[in-house]
Amino acid sequence: MGENSLAQILEISDSFTGDRSVVLSHKQLNNIQDNPIISELYITAIGFYPYAKHHCRERIKGINECILLYCIDGMGTISIENEEYELKPNSFFVIPSHIWKNRPN
Repeated sequence: MGENSLAQILEISDSFTGDRSVVLSHKQLNNIQDNPIISELYITAIGFYPYAKHHCRERIKGINECILLYCIDGMGTISIENEEYELKPNSFFVIPSHIWKNRPN
């Protein structure tokens, strides 16, 4: 197949059958960040992706938020700083903020 493997060609970044997500607005985030009770721990976005086969997200520059992945079915691999972690049903993984080149799939 040349330089690209079949896995690379099949990678999908967004939009899956049956997916749902909620992302807080800037106004909502500002209100949360101004609240001393919850300003240190809050959800900025949440999603449910029941059929995310071949999902891949690569964050070259990392992000400011931590990412919590919870697997209910299927499996995946998370690669962070040359280490691989397996995500299986009924397990979770937290990707810390500011990690460069993480790649869940």
